[in-house]
Amino acid sequence: MFPMPVIAFREVGHIKTDGEPKERIPQIAFHERFFAAGFKSLRHCFYMLTYDALRGFATEERAKNAFVRLPEGFLAQAREYIQAKQQLDKQDEVATAKRLLQELLDARERKLLVAAFYFVRSGVKVDHLLPEEKALFERVCALLREFQEARTLPPAGDVEFLLDTPAFVGTDLQTYGPYKPGDRAPLPPAVASLLVQKGAAKLADAPAPAPGEQAPAPPAGRAAQ
Repeated sequence: MFPMPVIAFREVGHIKTDGEPKERIPQIAFHERFFAAGFKSLRHCFYMLTYDALRGFATEERAKNAFVRLPEGFLAQAREYIQAKQQLDKQDEVATAKRLLQELLDARERKLLVAAFYFVRSGVKVDHLLPEEKALFERVCALLREFQEARTLPPAGDVEFLLDTPAFVGTDLQTYGPYKPGDRAPLPPAVASLLVQKGAAKLADAPAPAPGEQAPAPPAGRAAQ
């Protein structure tokens, strides 16, 4: 549930009308006063973002791994709050509000990047994104998918070993071997290419190179990140 100062019509029935100061209206009488004031729906009654509410959101956002649910139009409210303080020349309050807002947004951006990674990998649902964040989230997910597709290596190819080859760590940081002459093994293109270039192996079913001749190397793919 939102902090009390943020919601204009929850529990205590705070309302602000043209020419009328903010006042407390009992919940039972709220609807009568609400429509008498000219509001046609609750969408006409706006949130009142306060310093305490902003600080509460920032603190909760930093403390939680999940996204904190923010009120509709939060960013616009935050800008209006800061602009109002600037017009009143309350520079200390402006600086503090900007710092809290930046801390909140930084925390949410970090969560968004992590959430995009897990969503692309396993489809984990993400809740409570602001509209602006949802658009960024979709773009980040699209870029991640594009990057992952681009870095995918071609299928591993079989090589036949020509020399005794002890166990080794390939360019993909995986351990291979040991192998004896005549052994066949599927290896990533980058690893297979290196072995062929050194004369330790040849492409499977390819003729063995003549003495002093180098076997043809397979096309080298990009190493996995």
